[in-house]
Amino acid sequence: MALRTRSPALAYPWDDAVAERRFALPRPCALVPGGPLGLLACVLVALALGVVAALQPVLALAGVAGALVFAWTMAKPVRGAYLMVLLVPLVVGLGRGRFVPVLRPNEALILFLLGVAILSGTFGKTAGRVRLGPMTGVDRAFALLFIAGSLLPLVVQLFRSDKPTVEDTFQLLSLIKYYVGYRLLLAVVRDDRQMLTATKLMVAASAIVAIVGIMQYGRIFNMQEILAGLYDSGQVQQSLDVRRATSTLGVWQALADYMAVHAALCMGLLAARVPGGRGLPAPHAIRGCWRWALIGALFVAIAGALATATLTAVLALVLALGMMAAFGGYLRRAVLWAIPVTLLAAIVFWPAVQERWDYQFTSWGASGDMPVTWEYRITNLTTIFWPAVENDLLLGVAPSVSPDLAWQFPENQQMYLLYQGGLIYVAAYFIFMWVVLRASWRFLKRLDGPALAVGRAAFIAWTLMLVLGLFDTHLTMAGEADAAWTLLALATGAAARAAGEPA
Repeated sequence: MALRTRSPALAYPWDDAVAERRFALPRPCALVPGGPLGLLACVLVALALGVVAALQPVLALAGVAGALVFAWTMAKPVRGAYLMVLLVPLVVGLGRGRFVPVLRPNEALILFLLGVAILSGTFGKTAGRVRLGPMTGVDRAFALLFIAGSLLPLVVQLFRSDKPTVEDTFQLLSLIKYYVGYRLLLAVVRDDRQMLTATKLMVAASAIVAIVGIMQYGRIFNMQEILAGLYDSGQVQQSLDVRRATSTLGVWQALADYMAVHAALCMGLLAARVPGGRGLPAPHAIRGCWRWALIGALFVAIAGALATATLTAVLALVLALGMMAAFGGYLRRAVLWAIPVTLLAAIVFWPAVQERWDYQFTSWGASGDMPVTWEYRITNLTTIFWPAVENDLLLGVAPSVSPDLAWQFPENQQMYLLYQGGLIYVAAYFIFMWVVLRASWRFLKRLDGPALAVGRAAFIAWTLMLVLGLFDTHLTMAGEADAAWTLLALATGAAARAAGEPA
């Protein structure tokens, strides 16, 4: 009598029903999340996409691309942070409503990441376990700043029976978008590897911004014409006539500060000690292609800052690179390197230097005793803005500058805050800056390696914002403010992990 043996493929080969179930193809509904309803939704979406593709193929392509990016980001929310740090510097200068209704593209990116974080926390793998990131004194100081700079001016306007304009509304919301981006980065960047990836993308974006600015300054491939066609900023339009770079940020003062901060970040990363790997001593400096990429990014960042042809660029580079070198203990060596670099920069940018020198001391209206722009600033502050705010010192005038004023730009952070929210707003600003600088300084004691370079760059970014506020309104200036908040978020998360604090 023959014995039945088990087949390696089937547990019971003589059971035809089991074999049929084992090799049967899954039903279509089983392949789609949501079962039959999910399948029906996919069919309806496909039909709608076909109709849209026939009528508006560009819109259909954009919709498909957006859906793919959304699915790619939902699978791993930290990818949204990567997109934000990479793309924001490239689109931050684009006008409101130009490509996205009502919003600027960078604001749309923040809302996109916010939506991904909410959906991931609700339906994703971390559903029910919302991660907000570490809470520090910065959050409380920002709450005070937001109340003094957004809520209180709105209440004052309503009390005065003034209806907020569209420009007033966007000014009132200008602070909160930076804070939302800061909290989102803290929530989705969960470890030092992700922090380093975000830092690399920041450096890559800064290199692109610098190269675009250099091309704009050098009139290469008509970059100044291309930017003027995309950006509505007045300074971008002025760059058609004068050799001054605005790049994708749209404002040369913002570009100068942004480039200086990233030059300092590159310098800090080059000097950072990282854990050893296979066949490498521990710790060791960054090596290989990444090191050469950092060196290249450092030099193009310096050149991009100088291409703005502003005193802001010179001051920002001296402060940023000097502080980073002092932090690392190689200030003397940096000064020795700075001498030939300065001479080379003077030769390369001499046309812009000569142009600015002639404008400052020999142009129409210049007295020759001091730069003409300084004379304009003093006149602007004393004869235009001070008379506008002196009767409303406590609570301010309005969130946005009146179009009736002869000059719309106070070119001084404190004067602008006085105009927007009075002495209360100015006091909240100094308290906030003090808390941020103290917090970022304390982070330096906990960090090491690349994270320490990020922490130092964050401290430098906020220091520059405070110092350069004497000459321009840097607190909410596009590009540089985004970079300062991003570096602060990365440093805050790294410091919390280093201290073993709960996230």
